[in-house]
Amino acid sequence: IVERFIEEHKEWILKKRCEWGMNKAVDSSKILPAVGRKEGKQKIKKLIEERVAYYARIMGVTYQRISMRNQKTRWGSCSVNKHTIRINSLLVKKPEKCLELVIVHELVHMLEPGHNKVFKDYMTRFLPDWKQTEKLLKES
Repeated sequence: IVERFIEEHKEWILKKRCEWGMNKAVDSSKILPAVGRKEGKQKIKKLIEERVAYYARIMGVTYQRISMRNQKTRWGSCSVNKHTIRINSLLVKKPEKCLELVIVHELVHMLEPGHNKVFKDYMTRFLPDWKQTEKLLKES
């Protein structure tokens, strides 16, 4: 689904990335004014929803709702009991791998609530380079 979305908008994405001198991430501060704040937020939310659906299917987990917010202290969070996921909308300013890391991290909590060895094993299974990406998220 994500691949189809990207392919359908490939020319526009490449053009805008060149115009904005972007190499790593989709910068919402530049997308939102370009396409309209509401439309831009909808596009970003759609991208996040598609990524969550993709990984949930691969991982065999379910979720009820996804929300986006500007959070100051967390990149993502979830409620295991309610099967809800919250993604920090500021992640769109980070490299795409960082968004995937946070999505997989929150979905793994549906399988293992803690941050123990089982959790880390799941992370490695579904996102083998997660440790390097975690460093990237902290650095960028």
